[in-house]
Amino acid sequence: MFNFTVSRLIVAKDENYSGIRAANLINRAAKKMNQLGCHSRYFITKGGFVGFDWPNGVSVTDEPWNPRLSVIRDLTSAALQEIKSLLRHLHRKNLPFDFLTIGIDSFSPDENRSIELVCVIDFEQRIPTFRFTGKSYPITNQERQLYRISDLNTHIMKLGKDRVLILGCHDLNLFSARRAKTASSSRKSIRTEMKKIASKFKPTIVLQHPHTSDFPKTWRLGIAGLKKTLPSVKTFASAGAMVGIREDIHKEIREETGQGKVLDIVYSNRQFLFDTSEYL
Repeated sequence: MFNFTVSRLIVAKDENYSGIRAANLINRAAKKMNQLGCHSRYFITKGGFVGFDWPNGVSVTDEPWNPRLSVIRDLTSAALQEIKSLLRHLHRKNLPFDFLTIGIDSFSPDENRSIELVCVIDFEQRIPTFRFTGKSYPITNQERQLYRISDLNTHIMKLGKDRVLILGCHDLNLFSARRAKTASSSRKSIRTEMKKIASKFKPTIVLQHPHTSDFPKTWRLGIAGLKKTLPSVKTFASAGAMVGIREDIHKEIREETGQGKVLDIVYSNRQFLFDTSEYL
């Protein structure tokens, strides 16, 4: 048996799957893991790996930076229904992992509002449990559209004996030194609060859920800042889609975005490539 802390599914397209399609892909990866004798504590996917329909009646006029908690609850509830659809099609017997993270997004019908969530599913319990967080640090052109997760405490999770920090796509850059001095006061406030919360929590595992990872340097400053702020971290893994990336660059990106015992499961052209290199 080959034991890993994290297995990450890296796909070649940045698209939203339905719960059923996502389950089928995870089932195929899990079957390969079992055949190879691989097991991981966590199995992670990219941001927006699954998409769900914007619920009828949910506001598209709330202020994106600080939407009402009731709006976030309604969207999270709708996301959970899609996650449960995924679980109904997941082959849960002999799962080669204990926790599954799913990036799950939605856009309002007029695309005036959106939300990017991450669901953590705990299979250690007899009945699986679900916890949600989501993007708290949007990129600049999302500030007037994305419903931000303002409760930064949702990012820290005690999962079994593990202390885990769960990050949405751009959230890693909360730790980046780039533009720190020129950031708006609201962005500086979020950066300060996240560093305070995470430093007190002392996570040993950080799991990031970007939509894509296009270049080796894309997340370099964020990772460097994370390591400097949180020396407690022993394992880091990021699972962004890599679209049209040359094989040598693909490997370099994975090396940049993995630390510790990380199993890479690359899915491209309907085939799986397993890389059992450890990023130590």
